[in-house]
Amino acid sequence: MRTAAEIAGKIASDVRAQPHAYEPALRNIRKWHSHALAPEPANEVLAAAKLLASDLHQEWKWMAYELVRYHPGAYDSVVANDIADFTLDLQSWYAVDGFGTVLVGPIWAKGCIDDAMVEAWSKSENRWLRRLALVATIGLNSAQTGASDADRTLPICRQLAADTDDMVAKALAWSLRALAKRDRASVAEFVQQMDSVLTGGVRREIHNQLKFGRGADSASQS
Repeated sequence: MRTAAEIAGKIASDVRAQPHAYEPALRNIRKWHSHALAPEPANEVLAAAKLLASDLHQEWKWMAYELVRYHPGAYDSVVANDIADFTLDLQSWYAVDGFGTVLVGPIWAKGCIDDAMVEAWSKSENRWLRRLALVATIGLNSAQTGASDADRTLPICRQLAADTDDMVAKALAWSLRALAKRDRASVAEFVQQMDSVLTGGVRREIHNQLKFGRGADSASQS
């Protein structure tokens, strides 16, 4: 049995050994390690993921989140304090988007974190936490969870509807587009109610989604 530090150190070393850190190559590394870590204790894998997240470049932190997501024991053991630990290293949309979609949203859907935690992020002065609150709704309403949840998504969107920070506004549009694919009526009603406070870019994207059923598939261009 390896320690968390040994696990994280080996993965980080394998990442840095790549001459070009392309996502397909990195995902193959993550998959290889996930397979190798299958028999390892959940607590060591979760601890290793936290160490890895604090060590890797912002663009690569998704590897740490996937390490947890694809280790059943580690994934099932995640609690609110673990999620809070991971938020300490979020300083880019790369990390936020990976964290929110891969880990936070599905964990939220399972009830392992409560609505109050996400609501607190939506009111934070930290732009990345406000973005995380919205991106978490993507994971909440994703194909992985198999359901839509307007009751938890729209209060977050309402809280941030007038936010002019570009990182937040683009995530708001993404959140509403994702929900519209599963619950068009709720999004249409929300847009009608909030039209006067939404930024022009958000209005255009959501109107396009509602009218034509299309929009950017992610906020990764932001």
